Parts: sequence; structure tokens; C-alpha cells
Amino acid sequence: MQKALIYLIVIAALICIGCKDEPTPPEPLPEGYQQDIPWPSLAESAWPMNHHDPQSTGRSKYSGPQFGILAGLVPCEAMVCGIAIGLNSIVYANSSSELFSFGYDGHIIWRDTLGYEISAAPLILSDGTIISSDGIRSLFAAQPDGKIKWKYTTTDRVRALSMNVDKQGNIYFLERSDPSTLHVLDNEGKLLWKLIDGRLLSTNDSAPVFSADGNTLYIKEIMSM
Repeated sequence: MQKALIYLIVIAALICIGCKDEPTPPEPLPEGYQQDIPWPSLAESAWPMNHHDPQSTGRSKYSGPQFGILAGLVPCEAMVCGIAIGLNSIVYANSSSELFSFGYDGHIIWRDTLGYEISAAPLILSDGTIISSDGIRSLFAAQPDGKIKWKYTTTDRVRALSMNVDKQGNIYFLERSDPSTLHVLDNEGKLLWKLIDGRLLSTNDSAPVFSADGNTLYIKEIMSM
């Protein structure tokens, strides 16, 4: 009787060990929930590029100003494009003729005169590199201290919203040429390939955007009249 009881206990234990609980299905996300899309080439900061991310959502996971209190003023010439926030919460911006950086309290860290009518919002990479345009015929990369790393020359101007970066760190941008040209550079500023196509819209509204998996790039088409 005692042996039979021991056998029953062992069998029951084996059954309990062999039975695994069914995994609990994840709770459905609330409507409109914004999931973070990992993008290893982009700086992990509050606002690293125009419209925030390569999908151009224009949304941030951080709350905006809560009390409407002015924190500081930054004197600059006319600004024709947006700002970007890099590593260590340093803000980068283009005025009408220069690229400059400043802290949240408004103090200028450095400024560099580049050209005229700069028309590209800065793009901050994961290593802190700043990608921007001189407003003439060049796209360039600068270190966080403002020193130029490389420069790529185009035949016409780079448009304001036309830069993006893929997951490998390659830079995509549109040149306002006729016909329009899409350039793709590696992280050292060397041309990988380019696409010349008159259907590509290369105005201030022509931001190219990536799909969530990074395998597809979407560009607006010029509307035929």
C-alpha cells in the first residue's frame, strides 16, 4: 500500500512537471498607440531629425511644455527649417546662413557659417554625427563639436525636408534638379547610387519616408496637370 502511494505521488509529480501553462496572450494595444520602431543608425534622443523619425510620424513619446514658461531665447538669423536634438540634449538648428548648437538654457555652444539660405533640417546619427546642407550645392557631415567630417557636392540645392537615413546608416536625400535626383551616400559621404527620375517631387514637401522594416522608401510623385 505504501509503495502504491509512492508511485502515485511520483506519477502525479511527473504529470505536473510535464504540463506547461498555456502562454497568456498579450493584451491588445489601445487604439492609436505609438510603438517605438528600433532604428540603430539614428540618435536615441527626443527629436533627432525632421518629423522625429524615418517614418515621418512627427510624434514624440515625451510630453511637451506643461506651464508655458519661457526657458530662454537664442538670437539667430531667420530660420527656414526645423531643429534637431542630439546626444546629451544638445539642440542643433540651421539659420539662414549657419549651423549652430545650443543648450536647453539657450546658451550657444558653437556656430559655423556655411552658406546661404540653408534649407535642410539637421539629421543626427547614433554616433552624434550631424547631417545637414550648406544651402548651396553640398550635403555635409559634422562632428558634435562642429568640425566637418566630409562634404558631398551636388549640382543643385538639397531641399528642406528631403533627408533620411536607413538602418545601416546610409543617407538618402533629394536634389532639386531637373529631372529630380535621389542620392544615396554611405556614412563616409561616398555615393552608393542615385536615381534620376522626373516623377520625384523635390520641393519643401518632399520628405522621403521609410517603412517600419526599413526595406521600402516612399517618395511623393509630381502631380500631372
